[in-house]
Amino acid sequence: MKALVLCLATFSSLAFADSASNFVQDSLTQGQQILSLKSTSARNEQLCTLVARVIDAKYIGSALLGQYDGLSTDKTGVDLFYKEMPSMAVTEIVKKIGDASGSSVTVSSDSTDRGDGTYSVDVTLTTSDGSSYDASIILDIIGKEFHLIDGTYFGVSGINYMAGQVQKQIGQSSDQTHPVSEYMKSQMADASYIECN
Repeated sequence: MKALVLCLATFSSLAFADSASNFVQDSLTQGQQILSLKSTSARNEQLCTLVARVIDAKYIGSALLGQYDGLSTDKTGVDLFYKEMPSMAVTEIVKKIGDASGSSVTVSSDSTDRGDGTYSVDVTLTTSDGSSYDASIILDIIGKEFHLIDGTYFGVSGINYMAGQVQKQIGQSSDQTHPVSEYMKSQMADASYIECN
């Protein structure tokens, strides 16, 4: 359940606050509608479009790669990692669908200006057995649009949690000249990988 909450949680003025909450509510509502589609191909295609629109792939990609971001010996692998961010996100979401069965999400009508150009919106996930989990969606603004950059659960950053796993796997690569390329090759070869075009 923690992984699901982190995944869901992994999105100055009152007008901005309302807009941030509305963005999260609209994104989650669209996501739930898409996940309920009977056609797997339609679900994956629409989920890819939604995810590409709502996440800040550059911010998240950089955070996930950490020390490997900008690795001069593996520019091709790093570029591929960024390009495949929506695909990797959609693959993880679809893997967690079973965990979300019968669950509902409530979004706070207010957001918090974090003072660094980002906003936090509280959400509550209620499972089919009545258990509740509180999390926060973290957003930044690119141009005039909100984008999801992180989610926290009990103060733990979902992106930092995932970054530890990603960087550990990259660090275990047998090819330390091209470790990100090897990581991506492994990810994309997995039968559950969903390719977003």
